[in-house]
Amino acid sequence: MIDDVQAGRRKQDILIVRLCFSRRRFRYAAPNQTREALLEGLMRAFEFFGGVPRNVWFDNLTPAVKKVLKGRERELQGAFAAFQAHYGFQGQFCAPGKGNEKGGVERDVRSSQQDIFAPIPSIDGRAGLQALLDEHALSELTRDYETFQKSYQTLLAKKEDSNVSANLERRQIGEQFKILDPARMPERPSSPNRPRLMALGVAGGIGLGLALATLIEYLDKRLKSESDVKAALNLMVLATVPILEGPAGRRRWKMAVISTAAFLVATAGVAAVAWKLWK
Repeated sequence: MIDDVQAGRRKQDILIVRLCFSRRRFRYAAPNQTREALLEGLMRAFEFFGGVPRNVWFDNLTPAVKKVLKGRERELQGAFAAFQAHYGFQGQFCAPGKGNEKGGVERDVRSSQQDIFAPIPSIDGRAGLQALLDEHALSELTRDYETFQKSYQTLLAKKEDSNVSANLERRQIGEQFKILDPARMPERPSSPNRPRLMALGVAGGIGLGLALATLIEYLDKRLKSESDVKAALNLMVLATVPILEGPAGRRRWKMAVISTAAFLVATAGVAAVAWKLWK
């Protein structure tokens, strides 16, 4: 359906010719569905494609088929048979009711209705409609060319990559590799130096303990001896009372001595082991 400036809104016959391999298509604004319109549209399609296909499939249209015979046999119209002989193609005809045999053309019909005739175009006569169809065909060719160009560039890049890989493999054929200095297992770990870390930890612990004891002693302001009393109060000491420890105090003293001795022995043992491992 089109809006003709001269004739108003009307139906328009379109002949669609499609190449199966390249999917290129040609649309012809036919004046009617007569034999002359069919032959004129085919002639323009051959000029558009720049050649004539060996086989051309048709529906059982009256301008080409005079009578449908058994199977694929057809009795052709005289003018169509002469046209076929002149251009040297072989006409093939779909079986009646087998729309799947011309599915590509059916899809082109639907796409043409959606892309060209929706919304209904306003044109000036059949020549204006043919100009619109040719413009749409040019845009399709441009779009297809860009798509094919991208595919070609992708395939060309893959071919170059394969050539580079093949040349690299050819250069590597016959090459031999010899290990001059084999890897050796290390006799000791390079890092971390665990004995040194242990020795530093022991020394740091002892130093920290001495520093803490010194700090506690320095902060302790209690008077613990006769000399502390004389130095702090400047008084004469007349008598001193000794500390009388009971059994609990003696046990605490023994535990303190034992703990200190055990700590010293353990520290000496750890230091000896660390020194041996270090050397």
